[in-house]
Amino acid sequence: MMQKLHARFYPPGIVIEYLDGDVEQMREIELPELSPVLDIPSLALKIMDANPEFLPRHEMNLRSAIKQVRDAQYIEYNDFHEHKLVKPHVMPMISCCFNKNGDLFLTSSYDRTAKLYDTESGRPISTFSGHTNAVYSCCFNLPVGSLVGTASFDRTARIWDVMNAQCFHILTGHTKEVVTIKFDSTSRYIVTGSIDSTCRVWDTETGSCLHTLDEHTGSIATVEFQPKSDLIVSSSYDQTGRLWDRRTGDCVATLRGHREDLSGAFFSSDGRQIVTSSLDGTARVWDVRQTIALHVLRGHTGGIVSSCFSVNGKYVATGSADKTAKIWCTDSGEIIHSCEGHKEEVNKVSFSPQSNRLLTASDDCTCSLWDVDTGTRVEILRGHTDLILNAEYNYNGDQIMTSSKDNTIRQWKATSSRQRNARILQVE
Repeated sequence: MMQKLHARFYPPGIVIEYLDGDVEQMREIELPELSPVLDIPSLALKIMDANPEFLPRHEMNLRSAIKQVRDAQYIEYNDFHEHKLVKPHVMPMISCCFNKNGDLFLTSSYDRTAKLYDTESGRPISTFSGHTNAVYSCCFNLPVGSLVGTASFDRTARIWDVMNAQCFHILTGHTKEVVTIKFDSTSRYIVTGSIDSTCRVWDTETGSCLHTLDEHTGSIATVEFQPKSDLIVSSSYDQTGRLWDRRTGDCVATLRGHREDLSGAFFSSDGRQIVTSSLDGTARVWDVRQTIALHVLRGHTGGIVSSCFSVNGKYVATGSADKTAKIWCTDSGEIIHSCEGHKEEVNKVSFSPQSNRLLTASDDCTCSLWDVDTGTRVEILRGHTDLILNAEYNYNGDQIMTSSKDNTIRQWKATSSRQRNARILQVE
């Protein structure tokens, strides 16, 4: 029996909650192809036929949810202006991130703390104290946002309550600095990566270490879970990426081919592909099931320090020491646009949730917004006085957060928006 129906905007989908006997269940229904002239009534009937929890009385609500999701894909936010400047720490910041709703953000610093802030007011809410060295990385348990994870140079990681900053668990076992940390989508597990060349998988309820992933021979650069799955991908300074089974801790594949240290390895939003990037100046797109490189992305003249997929999976972006970012076609591996204009290294790239803008951050103290369709730079975000450390969109795409070595967080808000395709309302 259907209980609730939710629209999930990015990546596009419908989430239903229903009763299976007396057991509450949840199912996510993907909506990968939402064209401007989508036949919404036909799609609604197709979904209802495939999911028996839907009754005839649910049809209009389902149509409305599909329309909301479809319309959200074609919003274009423009004219970002600085909304708030926050100086969270007395010592330099290292990382920052939004929660899913974008109403909270988290920072970490060399001052041995992480801090939680209210996005709208810029007011501090909680301070996560207890580490004895720099807190190098921090994260929320998305999408819920009830927990915080921190990774520290004191060789430990910690799990905290998001609002009262109570430390639930201290995760000990790494023998060198812990540099990356991520929750899985269920919040039951968390994975950490360290300069000691290992990753560790932990139970978030007990704080116990379930597995040590120890086949890399160099420092870990990044680690993350596959969406809604039991796979983990890691990248290392040993020139490889690796895929691991979270349940057993076994390495199920090694992603070889790069000739220098990896700077990252990340899943696409559907979990079917991985992009790896390297200081050898190339990125590679991998098929997860076959663990083969589908494409080698060549064209940069300097090391690639950042890479990502667009939310819709159609594009890959790379940022390089050659002062450019590039947008690539995921299917063909061909360059679509070379984004030129920064005066120093492009150290972070990220797409808007709608996949129509690319955000780049640079050592030249600025961020830029690029139109994905044309490759033209449409905005420059100026104000920081030192290199940018991080830049990311909130869930809706109407706010951007940037953090800098100048020890400030700047929040930028869009002051205008438009529908990118005027035909969007023709077919209902």
